[in-house]
Amino acid sequence: MEAERPLSDRIDATSRWDAVIDDSSQQAPVQLLRTVQQHHVQLSAMADFKASILITATSIIVTAFAALTSSIGLEAGIVAATPFVLTSLGFAIYTVIPKGSTDTKAGPGSPSFNLLFFAHFEKLEQQEYIDEMMEIIATPSQIYAHQIKDIYQLGKYLGESKYRYLRYAYATLFFGIVIGAVIQLGTVAF
Repeated sequence: MEAERPLSDRIDATSRWDAVIDDSSQQAPVQLLRTVQQHHVQLSAMADFKASILITATSIIVTAFAALTSSIGLEAGIVAATPFVLTSLGFAIYTVIPKGSTDTKAGPGSPSFNLLFFAHFEKLEQQEYIDEMMEIIATPSQIYAHQIKDIYQLGKYLGESKYRYLRYAYATLFFGIVIGAVIQLGTVAF
């Protein structure tokens, strides 16, 4: 039933881990957390890179469409595909726009507050940040709990924001190209 309890309750209950974590066993959890965190950072960079490619590609497509609108017989396909291409461009841009904290009132007492996330700790004064960090690093279980919370929040952000809108961008572009091609072929055939 541990998994059904809120994360904040489980973080508070982590003191039992202190007895389990000794000097000889610390390397495995550290390696695991470091690997998972680095993986999430790489996934974030990959999403940004893919979105940048889409921004470039859709911009080129829109420019080509603008140049081709005067070509006789291509108007129907271009007119049909352009809204999809522009929507894809919008999704790609939204993917790479930096997002701040979703909980603007989050503070050290809030369950959604993440001291390891810059958009949360930027609101703290330097001494308050130092005090909060010193409290965390006082016990190994708190260090691990906060690292795990940070990884979880980063993963949620990747899944619910970056990769979600990146999928929308790719799907919209694909759908627009297919619709434009079908309409263009239908226009040429008839």
